[in-house]
Amino acid sequence: MQPRSSARDLAPIASWIRHTRPSALCQVIHAGHSAHRTFATRNGGHVLPRTLEAYRRAVPPAVPWKLTVVDNGSSDQTPAILDSFKRHLPLEVLQQPKAGKTRALNIGVEAIEGKLVVIADDDAVPAPSFLNAWESYLGRCAEFGLFGGKIEPLFEVPPPRWLRRSRSYFAMMFAERDLPEGEIEPGDIYGGNMAVRAAIFERGFRFAENIGPQRRRSGISDGQ
Repeated sequence: MQPRSSARDLAPIASWIRHTRPSALCQVIHAGHSAHRTFATRNGGHVLPRTLEAYRRAVPPAVPWKLTVVDNGSSDQTPAILDSFKRHLPLEVLQQPKAGKTRALNIGVEAIEGKLVVIADDDAVPAPSFLNAWESYLGRCAEFGLFGGKIEPLFEVPPPRWLRRSRSYFAMMFAERDLPEGEIEPGDIYGGNMAVRAAIFERGFRFAENIGPQRRRSGISDGQ
């Protein structure tokens, strides 16, 4: 998984930003007890079953964790799907009826209970090691506050040859991220697989709600 958000207003703490290598294909989480995973969804009924099933099958971490999903005004089967997974996952469902991804994520931020918040997308499918990989950063790299993880595109069918030859553009087209571990710039963090120390949000930082995917337009999420 890998993030699609940058942190313009968090630039003063750019030295706290680090690229990590949690192995996952495409999703995010928030650590409330010790680790909290969160993502927003709007009419995600066609992708949520696969994503949530992957969380259910992931190797559980050694610390308590919670998955918070913010329903951003869905009108499809999303509420029923989320309800059906509550018996299988430590799942909390919140509501933000007004469209806007960053607006919905800010609702999730208010529910933080842990030290590390992992943020993902509703179509980001975590690898089996995803939860454990992020757990390892609870006690590591304490001098860093923002993290970006690996993201690999997951194609429904094998891509054609012309697309495979365009691999250098995959970061732009599919949010692919696979950087060496170490310090990175804020813009190198993509919202499909990123983590934020809860202390950052406790200082009052929130996602800017005037940018990012909205009902009629899309964009890059930014930190406020």
